[in-house]
Amino acid sequence: MTQAHLDPNMIAAYAERRLPHSERATVEAHLAGCGDCRREVTSVALLIRASERRRTWLVASTVAAAAAVLVMALVTNPFARRTVPETIRPGDDGRREGVTTLVAHSPADGAVVARANLRFAWQRIATDALYHFTLADGSGAPLWQMTTTDTALAVPAGLTLPPGGRYLWYVDVLLPDARKATSGVRELILGR
Repeated sequence: MTQAHLDPNMIAAYAERRLPHSERATVEAHLAGCGDCRREVTSVALLIRASERRRTWLVASTVAAAAAVLVMALVTNPFARRTVPETIRPGDDGRREGVTTLVAHSPADGAVVARANLRFAWQRIATDALYHFTLADGSGAPLWQMTTTDTALAVPAGLTLPPGGRYLWYVDVLLPDARKATSGVRELILGR
């Protein structure tokens, strides 16, 4: 008499370790005497492992791709928090290849400004542009940053700026057509 083979669903459940203990013992007793079913279980188990490796690789590669996109976005995003590079000095007009100059109106470069009168203004370059303003200390470390659609800002009352201090400021903008613009770094001295 020929022994019946295991049902394919039973083989899959066994290979995936989903069978209750009592059914598992019955399947193992059958596998001990049936080479065809053993080969089938081995084939299914190999397929499952290969599928798990592919799924792990897919998840890992998706995470790596997402991380790469995030890094690129942070590196190329003009609105990302940054410090003024050492190579940029006050008076740098921002004229670099592919970068449009954004006209800064006030305060004038090198001006001495009383804290009560400290307002920043620049030209509107496009109606739907986002302007990223940065006020930095004399070493270029950001003290205050703001992204706005407006072309004028007043320093928040809570920001402490010691009189007599040298400060740098600039405005960057990424235009809808992917062009960049900057005011370049401008300097001011805070009067009393």
